Amino acid sequence: MRFSLDVPVEKRRVRDHGKVTFDLAFPPSARNAEHCQSWARNSGWEIAQNRPGRVPGPVRIMLEYEERTARRISQDMIDPVLMLLEKFSIIDSLHRSCIREVSGKWATVQGCRVTIEPAVTVQRAAA
Repeated sequence: MRFSLDVPVEKRRVRDHGKVTFDLAFPPSARNAEHCQSWARNSGWEIAQNRPGRVPGPVRIMLEYEERTARRISQDMIDPVLMLLEKFSIIDSLHRSCIREVSGKWATVQGCRVTIEPAVTVQRAAA
């Protein structure tokens, strides 16, 4: 008796969500591993409840942080959010081919507002 190793796969196009926006609690510094794990666990529940959808391919990410005194936007505040986005498959990966732009700013929001939108890529013709 022979078995076929070809598994039937239904190929469907991933639905384009356009722009996805959701709010998270203010992220801790990536230097504090214990607080980061606790924040990721709690924020993971928020993401699971909101079900923001997936944005495939190259993306642009805008992070708007709640204004707090004696704080500045640094890579340590951005990294926990990006790792959470990858963990819950909202973006494909943390590789530069996927994340084309990340920007952060202070805003009048509670915690951190995350906006993810597809990055427009320019198709180049062969020379």
